[in-house]
Amino acid sequence: MLNIIGLDHLGLKVTDMDRSLHFYQHVLGLEVVHTSGPHENGGRSATLRVGAQKIDVFYRPDFVSADRDKPIGMDHLCLTVDGDSMEIVMESLRQHDVEIMWGPVTRGGTTSVYVFDPNGIHVELRLPVVTEAAERPAQSAAARQ
Repeated sequence: MLNIIGLDHLGLKVTDMDRSLHFYQHVLGLEVVHTSGPHENGGRSATLRVGAQKIDVFYRPDFVSADRDKPIGMDHLCLTVDGDSMEIVMESLRQHDVEIMWGPVTRGGTTSVYVFDPNGIHVELRLPVVTEAAERPAQSAAARQ
């Protein structure tokens, strides 16, 4: 059996590279470590640093956004946020006009809020503190409608 010890990176397909880089860099504060393109096919790519891990972002003119009502593929991306208060995280999102789709939700000593990136990718932002006013769902996220 393999001994998987961590996540190196994940790759996202996006429909607007500039909007995506703005969201991940300026709203969420991730570092852009590399960009390339446009290439002959119109494609572009970028790499963002998330702690010791990376997110590779790919754009091609033929990519389409995720369907929020009937999603397929990746369920969500979860990023751990450093901070003392989910209220501060939520206020920062509001200042960038990012709609909070669900939350705050508290589970297992952490609190999360859920948003969509500009391409319809579901992003969970998890803070390793309990927010007293947060919802405590009885069901797992997968059981939610």
